[in-house]
Amino acid sequence: MENVPEILAAFGFFGAIFVVPLVIVLMKHQRAMAELLHRGSANDAIQRIESLEREVLELKNVRHEQILRQDDQGDISRRISH
Repeated sequence: MENVPEILAAFGFFGAIFVVPLVIVLMKHQRAMAELLHRGSANDAIQRIESLEREVLELKNVRHEQILRQDDQGDISRRISH
C-alpha cells in the first residue's frame, strides 16, 4: 500500500496520454455520425413529403376527371329525358 501514490500517478499519466485523446476522437466520430443521421433523416422526410404531394395532386386530378364525367353523364341523361 505504500506505492498507492505512484500507482495513481502512473494511471493519471497513462489516462492523460492515451485515454483522453481516444475519448476526444470517439466524441468527434459520434458527433459526425449524428450529423449524418440527422441530414439523412431530413432528406428522407423531404422526399416523403414530395411523394405525398405528388400523390395528393394525382388524386385531385382523378377526382376532377370523375366529377367532369359525372357532369357529362348528367347532361346526357337530361337531354335524353327531354
